[in-house]
Amino acid sequence: MGTIFSEVNRKQVAFSLVVLLAAIVVGVMGWEFYQQFALARQMGQEKARLEALVEQERARNEELKSRLEYARSDEAVEEWARVEARMVKPGEVLVIPPADVVEPEPTEESAAVTEVEDDEPLWAELWALLFGE
Repeated sequence: MGTIFSEVNRKQVAFSLVVLLAAIVVGVMGWEFYQQFALARQMGQEKARLEALVEQERARNEELKSRLEYARSDEAVEEWARVEARMVKPGEVLVIPPADVVEPEPTEESAAVTEVEDDEPLWAELWALLFGE
């Protein structure tokens, strides 16, 4: 009987080792799959961010192209000449309006601030503030 138990025990130990080894292999493969899945998700988010950035830069590029096209036009040259350089066409008269200097009208609050009643001399007010009346 001693040989039957030892043979059964060996088979059980071998089977247990095979099951343990298979569990370890499945666990490692599962962990690697999870890591790859997380990396793929992160790369997808980065791809979406970069695509949005590319679209934004494409729109900016189109805007710059339209501004360049306008800057090359005669219309832009004429606008610059009239506004920046203050040039006129032959027969036109350049009119430069004077700079209007308008002083603000005093309001009730500013008038109240400027009007200070001087019933007592300054030293008497300071004395009252420091030592009381």
